[in-house]
Amino acid sequence: FFDTLFCTMAVRLTASLLLWLICSFISTAEGKREDDFPSALHPLSVKNPVEVGYAGISRSGDQTPMQEKLCFADKRKVYPTNHWWVPAVRPPSSIGKNLLVQLPYIYNLLGTGMEVYYPYVKGMGNIVQNMLSEFGGAWTVGVGGAEGYCVKDSDEMTATFDWGGLMSSTIVRGSPYVTAQYTGGSVQLTAGQGISSLKVDGADAECSGAVQGSVFTALLGGDQTWMIFTPPDTVLSCSSGGLSTPDAFTGTIRLALSNNCTTGKGSGPADYCGPGAKAEEEGKKTWADALTKGSATCTHGSDLNVEDTEWGIKTTIMWRNTPCWPGGQDGTMMMAALPHHLPVLKSAEVVAGGGHRNCRGHMKGVLTSGNEWVLVHPHQQVDWVGSPSHDKVSAIKKTLKGMGADSDMNYNLNQWAAAGKIDPYNGGKLIAKIASLVLIADNLGEKQIAQTLLGRVKTHLSMWLETRSANRLVYDKTWGGVISCGCTYIWDDVKKYAYCQNDGSKLDCPTLTDPGYDFGNSIYNDHHFHYGYFIYSAGVVAKFDTKWASKYNEKVLALVRDIANPSRRDPYFTPFRMFDWYVGHSWALGIVADANGRNQESSSEAVNAWYGMYLYGTAMKNKHLKTLGNALLLGEAHSTNFYWHVKKSNHIYPPEYEHNIVGIMHEMLVEFQTFFGLRSFFVHGIQLIPITPMVSIMFEPEWVHTAYPNFKEGCEADEECVESGFVTFLYAEQALIDKEGAWTNALRLPKHVFTDECPGGNGNSRTALLHFIASYGNAHAKQKASLRSVVVETSEDKDAAPKAGHRSFDVAIVVAVCLAVIVALSGTLNAVMIALFNREEKTGLLNVDSTELSTAQPKPSSSGYGTGV
Repeated sequence: FFDTLFCTMAVRLTASLLLWLICSFISTAEGKREDDFPSALHPLSVKNPVEVGYAGISRSGDQTPMQEKLCFADKRKVYPTNHWWVPAVRPPSSIGKNLLVQLPYIYNLLGTGMEVYYPYVKGMGNIVQNMLSEFGGAWTVGVGGAEGYCVKDSDEMTATFDWGGLMSSTIVRGSPYVTAQYTGGSVQLTAGQGISSLKVDGADAECSGAVQGSVFTALLGGDQTWMIFTPPDTVLSCSSGGLSTPDAFTGTIRLALSNNCTTGKGSGPADYCGPGAKAEEEGKKTWADALTKGSATCTHGSDLNVEDTEWGIKTTIMWRNTPCWPGGQDGTMMMAALPHHLPVLKSAEVVAGGGHRNCRGHMKGVLTSGNEWVLVHPHQQVDWVGSPSHDKVSAIKKTLKGMGADSDMNYNLNQWAAAGKIDPYNGGKLIAKIASLVLIADNLGEKQIAQTLLGRVKTHLSMWLETRSANRLVYDKTWGGVISCGCTYIWDDVKKYAYCQNDGSKLDCPTLTDPGYDFGNSIYNDHHFHYGYFIYSAGVVAKFDTKWASKYNEKVLALVRDIANPSRRDPYFTPFRMFDWYVGHSWALGIVADANGRNQESSSEAVNAWYGMYLYGTAMKNKHLKTLGNALLLGEAHSTNFYWHVKKSNHIYPPEYEHNIVGIMHEMLVEFQTFFGLRSFFVHGIQLIPITPMVSIMFEPEWVHTAYPNFKEGCEADEECVESGFVTFLYAEQALIDKEGAWTNALRLPKHVFTDECPGGNGNSRTALLHFIASYGNAHAKQKASLRSVVVETSEDKDAAPKAGHRSFDVAIVVAVCLAVIVALSGTLNAVMIALFNREEKTGLLNVDSTELSTAQPKPSSSGYGTGV
């Protein structure tokens, strides 16, 4: 009997173990299929926007891609428009060249190679600028016989250019190395200011003929010392004009600046050296040693992953590295980190000496033993809407519903905007104004008002999504993006009526011939500003009406994909059109090259786009989209607090810059102004639009206390601040440090500041402003602790539409079923043993009440043109 019993027990235990192993194998295989993507970077959708409902158009003329400069190995059919390297494949800017601000260097690509500049920083009252030496680039890295170049690969951190198969270069964001791979071409390294002296492998050498080695250190006439790394025993010919190979060469050459102020007596401007450039010898040696240490690891591309962890949003940048020289081994990788990287960068060695200086501040060297950077942004509380203090609710309700015809519950679009005879920026902003009132009315318990307002949002938003608007949205098949068709407005003075002279239904689109329409939407300016308002409004509707959300989901996702498609596997949109993962913020300028490089004006409207994505992902129960939106909004807000919100404590800009805020961030220039005016309150206000809960995340206490007095001074000195409506942003900022004062001021505002005709305040309402003040007032009276991102669910959220595209054989279900079977078998076995061997009293075992069990939990494992004034 006992033999049979124990045999049965053994069989059942073995069966349970085998079942557990099978389940583990299935779930592992299911979780690691070949077509899987990193957790946050699989496509949001792969639906054709034309099939979804956006009419397709093909373009011609000078706003089309220059195909002779495109030789992508992956044969892609959609192209980046706002990325840092795009100027290299566009017609020249006003200065006759298109600068690529790689950081720390600045490139200008030529038919025979590339000019490499190292900027110095000039600070003045209203600007900070990257300046280039009047003597030209430090080096021209070229190849004999080349007659042109094209881009053959690109991703979020790199772009690879090819010169007729003779030379190629992968230009890497943040790399302190200029890298060129030669394939049978002659190396031509021309020194812009000549070579003053040379060392080869550490020993002094004559620069007058053939030299042989692997590390060539050249002091240039501009007082810069550069290290040139080559394969072992490379023979170069040296002259005062530069270095070259006497014969065809196959291999990799790398150049790196080791000191830009070697003696302090260069021929450049006196401030070329910059603060701290005459470093201690030990610091100089540390930097040169670090460059040598990382010189053998070459980067050929990058990948990106984003995850929501217990500690924050984790972004992993993965570089595709290989040894630079034949027979070499993967080694240490060296990169240069910008100031905003260092507080969130994990597990990296920061080089003690040296660094680089540009109008982004002081870049520090970072050494890693692997090929990854891991950046973790702490979670912040992300609200749909705030919770106002009880003593102010009645006043807010009065502005919502108790002021007769002037009550905000009565607001609706005017007849022109309601027909879509408006640009998508202002049209989207006005719809979002109503959407914010939906959330507020619901928050105040005014459910019927909320439903009425919700109906208006659905009506106006549906018109744009169904492309029934006079100015309709279309899919640009040439570049791969959603653009506006435009409206040529004609005013009939007799009928007192405006109409569109063009017929958008016939794809008669004035934006295709005049890029000035719609703030440059057709040339991919400001798409995240424009569509961010639509996505935010779609999120609000989806929160309350899942049926509507399901119907329009693919149309909304097309707008999301346009500005933030996360995957190359989406064949209809370029990845991350707007966001630059290296500088940590977006670029608003599209396909037109500018002498000052890429630019962005309104940091807050960029954050608003990602906030809209986050809310829409939350409402749709789409964790993938929610995580992505969270990563973008936290990243953009983080960088804003380094580069737009100026603090003396972080020393980003030279002391000559007189302001504590930036109006426009260009790659080559930082300005205290806007595209629509020089008034100081414009500069402050455009960084606050729209007034949402995101303001409390973006605006840090240290900065608000210093910035608000300047905003107030500029606003009070100019009556246009009230007339334009920018005063509404002043009181929103005041609220963060002076709740009662802001509340009193907001109640006194004239009603016209919130009307459609008021360019600053037309996207806001008195109800929304008061609700913000009552909810977030004095938020910065004391420092707030970092909180986990969470949107408080309502009953509507719980009923929201499920995420599309769930696996039919979900991993979680597999594991759950397997565990249930194991538990059932274990329970059966346990029952048999108790029946046969009831030894509780005889062995002295004690009954343990479940309430006495430990409740301790395990530790967790893991361009803008702004308001259009």
